[in-house]
Amino acid sequence: ASTHVQAVLKADPRGQFYVTAYLNGTPVNALIDTGATNVAMSSDHARRLGIDYRRGQQGTAQTANGPVTAYLVNLSRVQVGDIVLGNVAAQVSEGGSAQLPYVLIGMSFLKHVEMQRSGGMMVLQRAQ
Repeated sequence: ASTHVQAVLKADPRGQFYVTAYLNGTPVNALIDTGATNVAMSSDHARRLGIDYRRGQQGTAQTANGPVTAYLVNLSRVQVGDIVLGNVAAQVSEGGSAQLPYVLIGMSFLKHVEMQRSGGMMVLQRAQ
């Protein structure tokens, strides 16, 4: 029988799902964001996580404040709840945490899990 691992999330008053995620083993404040292509973070977060993001592929990210330089990198490990994924694509945008105060958990992670939302709860699960 296949077992499932899961993460049970509770919405905040504005309907957002915040979670403590572990990127390469380090805890970060994160937001589940189905509108983000990849896991996304500021260069401040990347430095704190010890990611040498400037070696990633350089591109441009569209943000609420206009275009910024961004780098594509791979995270060796992303964990939300009991769900652990390896080799997850992430985008690092130049700029401080003021611009992006939390990490966005985007589709490069979410496409590998089943998402069920009911009212103020969200369950992410994955067969393993």
